Amino acid sequence: MEVRVSGPGGAAWAKYPREPLGWADIRLRWKSQPGRRVKTADFTIVAIAELRSEIAIDRNMIENHPEDPSYRAALADGESRLARLLASETGMERRGAEHCLFIPKEMATRADAEAEMTRWFRRNGENRPIRYRWEKADWFPVPVTLR
Repeated sequence: MEVRVSGPGGAAWAKYPREPLGWADIRLRWKSQPGRRVKTADFTIVAIAELRSEIAIDRNMIENHPEDPSYRAALADGESRLARLLASETGMERRGAEHCLFIPKEMATRADAEAEMTRWFRRNGENRPIRYRWEKADWFPVPVTLR
């Protein structure tokens, strides 16, 4: 089975496979069987360093806005995810519309991402050999400001 990987985060790994990243947005495209239609999955690969920076941001927001309960919930969620990562538990998680694949390393490389994606495919019943083809992004986010 060939899995095509693209996206703004995947573009760095397409050109520089050993580049360590804290997080990366990627899109997967594959066929589960020959002749079937193409399936897709969009998610963010998150390493420990990125999760720690998110926790630090949540703590700062709690100090600046103590009346807002959403930051406390985000902090508790981030700390529980960090504890699972430090215990080497990995996997895809969904929170609202967000899909995250957590990697139990400080910074993730393309090899780490491929290993975790292979585990995700195996847990979802895909037993054929998997080959990843990394492509440069054919789409990219456009930042918008209110200023």
